[in-house]
Amino acid sequence: MRLLWPNRRVCISHCPGKVLGDRCTGCPARFRIISDLLEAHALGKAGYDMLGGYMSPVNDAYQKKGLAPAQQRVEMCKLAAESSDIVTVDSWEAQQPTYQRSLKVLQRVKSVLHEYLSETDSASLSARSEHADSSTEIRVMLLCGADMVESLVLPNVWQPEHVQTILGDHGVVCISRELSDVKQIMEDPASVLHQHRANIILVEDPIVNNISSTIVRQEISQGRSIRYLVPDAVIDYIQDHLLYSNSIAA
Repeated sequence: MRLLWPNRRVCISHCPGKVLGDRCTGCPARFRIISDLLEAHALGKAGYDMLGGYMSPVNDAYQKKGLAPAQQRVEMCKLAAESSDIVTVDSWEAQQPTYQRSLKVLQRVKSVLHEYLSETDSASLSARSEHADSSTEIRVMLLCGADMVESLVLPNVWQPEHVQTILGDHGVVCISRELSDVKQIMEDPASVLHQHRANIILVEDPIVNNISSTIVRQEISQGRSIRYLVPDAVIDYIQDHLLYSNSIAA
C-alpha cells in the first residue's frame, strides 16, 4: 500500500463488500474508482489528508447469489485499481475462513497502520514528510453510499454497538447523488447519525450514474456489452474465466 504522509490528520478509506461503496460482491465498475477522487477532495476540505483507499472483497461466506469466488473478485479489483494512485486492494477479508463484519476489518487495518508507524524510525518518517511522526493520527473510515448509511439506523440490520464504534472511532464518508434522506436522519436528535454527525462526511456526486456491480453482472448475463463500464483488463479477465455467463458481449 502506497503511503502518502499527511500534514494534518490522515485518513484511509475502507469500502466494505462491494467495490468502493457497498460490499465488493461483483466486478468493479469504473465509477467506483472515481468515487475515491471525490472522497479525497471532500476529506481535504474537512481537514484530512487522504492516505489512500482500498477495496476489500467480501468473504465467500457472505453467500450472495451470483457471487464469483473470492479470489477471482480480488484479482478483478486489482486489475481495476492498476491505473489509480490512491486505490489499492486488501485481500485479507476475502481470505478468511468465515464472514467478517465491517467493524473488524476497519479495526484490523487501523492496527496494521499503527504498527507500521510505531516500527518506523523518525529519520524515515522525516524523509517522507516534515509533519509526520509516530503520533500522527490515522483514521480508517467507511466509504459507502446513502443506502448503507440509512441502514445504520434500521433495527436488526447492524449490531448497535458496532454502529456506535464505526461512527465514533472511525467515521463514514457517504457518496451519493441524493443525500436528502441521510441529512434528514442526521438532523433527528434521537438518531445515532445525529450523535456522530461530526464524523460523517457527505459527498454529493455531481454525475448522474447508477452503474453498480449488480447492473454489470446483469448486462453480462443478457449478452450485452460492458465496455466503458469496467476497465478493459477486467473485461478480459471475465471473458477468460467465463464469469457470470458462458459468453460475454464486449
